[in-house]
Amino acid sequence: HVKDELVYLSRPSFASSPLTYKIFFAENHDLVLSEKFKQESEVKRVYDFSKAEKGNYIFVFESNGRKYSKSIKI
Repeated sequence: HVKDELVYLSRPSFASSPLTYKIFFAENHDLVLSEKFKQESEVKRVYDFSKAEKGNYIFVFESNGRKYSKSIKI
């Protein structure tokens, strides 16, 4: 979820399959960040976008052969 300019990313401990996610700046599709998690039981991250370029960002998640995306505005 997003609060102010912080983005909170979490995955519960019962979902222990590999996870890959990428963050793109939507205006020009530049890759901002990419992370891979193999078998971590829980994933928690907080990203500070206070110094990032303002605009829309797309988070793309891949796990168990499925792909999900989420757009946010900073």
